[in-house]
Amino acid sequence: MPDAKHASSVHRFAAFEINLHSGELRKSGMRLRLSGQPFQVLAVLVERPGELVTREELRSKLWLADTFVDFDHGLNNAVARIREVLDDSSDAPRYVETIPRRGYRFIAPLTDLRPTAGPASAKLGPASEITRRQASAPSVLPTEKRPIRRRVLLGGVAVLALFTIILALYRSSAAKRTTHPAINSLAVLPLKNLSGDPGQEYLADGMTEALIGYLSRIHDLRVISRTSAMHFKDSSLAVPEIARTLRVDAIVEGSVIREGSRIRVHAQLIRAATDEHFWSETYDRELREVLALQSDVAQSIARKVEVTVTGKEHERLTAARPVSPEVYESYLKGRFAKGNNRAEIEESIAYFEEAIRKDRTFAPAYVGLADAYDSLGLVFIGVPPGEVRPKVIGAARKALELDPELAEAHVRLADVYQKTWRWSDAEAEYKRALELKPNDPSAHLGFASWLLCRGRTEEALRWAQRARELDPLGAIGSGTGGFCSMRADTTRLCTSCAARWRYGPTMPWPSGILDLCSPPKVNPRKRFRFWKGRFLYLTAAQGSSVCWSGPMPTPGDARMPFGSSPS
Repeated sequence: MPDAKHASSVHRFAAFEINLHSGELRKSGMRLRLSGQPFQVLAVLVERPGELVTREELRSKLWLADTFVDFDHGLNNAVARIREVLDDSSDAPRYVETIPRRGYRFIAPLTDLRPTAGPASAKLGPASEITRRQASAPSVLPTEKRPIRRRVLLGGVAVLALFTIILALYRSSAAKRTTHPAINSLAVLPLKNLSGDPGQEYLADGMTEALIGYLSRIHDLRVISRTSAMHFKDSSLAVPEIARTLRVDAIVEGSVIREGSRIRVHAQLIRAATDEHFWSETYDRELREVLALQSDVAQSIARKVEVTVTGKEHERLTAARPVSPEVYESYLKGRFAKGNNRAEIEESIAYFEEAIRKDRTFAPAYVGLADAYDSLGLVFIGVPPGEVRPKVIGAARKALELDPELAEAHVRLADVYQKTWRWSDAEAEYKRALELKPNDPSAHLGFASWLLCRGRTEEALRWAQRARELDPLGAIGSGTGGFCSMRADTTRLCTSCAARWRYGPTMPWPSGILDLCSPPKVNPRKRFRFWKGRFLYLTAAQGSSVCWSGPMPTPGDARMPFGSSPS
């Protein structure tokens, strides 16, 4: 049993704060994802700082009496999870030290918050402290002359008053929990450009994409993709209607103003169900600190929606570096340049190369360059894929050399590896991208395509469906889901997915998918062979991997269209 020194239920160590009563662990005010036995193990260690807590003690406190086989495995996993969340190390521990073959010890300096004087004080809080002080104050009248009945009556009134206050606070808290359900999903609508200069539109769009990118790193929050959010740029639809369309719990709105070398961003959170504006804040910074500004806004949103953030996710949210306005402007102009034809794509490449010349350590510019080169090698643009792929790989690898946690660079490498049949490398890159940015629909779609090509159709369909949840108005997500459904022989889903292509009517695929699902006008086998032939032709012309119903061919296999391996 902890001594009086550590009787408080709230403790602080380093940047962390643990509440043993509510079961919460926070870092710099942001709640971390730690629950179940890992939290219980940490709680036992924190209650006895500096003391050895044996494995047997932990088993008797936290595991069932008849648990023997899984105890060691469970305890080791719990401690590993604690170290992951605290970013601790078993080799050089800062918080939890392993005593080999014996147990564990909590070694960090610990500060108790809201210390209490005893059980009654813990229950009654500040009000009981006031009562205690009043009781200990010198009496004006001699104690022996006070009527006993009066003292009993006053004590009863005080207790009743305290009980009434506590009950009111509890009901208020319960009412808030009932009125405001948890926010598990949100969309960031395009921020408005209030600079008065249409030429600054790219800055507002860049800020929108950046906020989506930061929030997309949180596993416990579903964040709608930029492509779906941009459908509502300058929209007159009401927030509840937009939220219903995107199936989210909250909406982020805001504006951007640039004044010389300074940038001001206003952001607000709106609860979808009630249209309630429950948070707003304005940020004013030098333009060279724009990345830190984006990080601050994203952190504020995460705190306000009370989403669980792991230690690693918190690090990624707070990671920001200064960037010169000239570099950032060149990057954004390349990022939001139109890419409908070769000339426009080459213009974006020029902007990215300009940003890199000004700052060779700015990793996002290399990712943009890799994306642009990849677009240049698309089948309808005209540049042979084999000509641009080395440039795509080089730019993506340089981006990861500068910042290993850029999910977009991992996605770009995975795509190239898949197109060149490097299946294991592609799988590893997709999984790393999904770990770093679990709300990236491109990573989900790419991995769905990889699974489809490996013959794992049902898994592919699940990943494609998740991509549609993140990008509900995107044509690519619907098309991939429809194709997976076609192979899984789920006609209803296939038809539904193809119908979603109304948001991308210029693409060539929806009519083919829908035709494959509709009642046959000709022999079904002939019709399937016809469309499969078209698919193989387009993917071969683009240099992409080809999905076969049987085992995958190897480079040089005669079954490869045109008898050549991908370059």
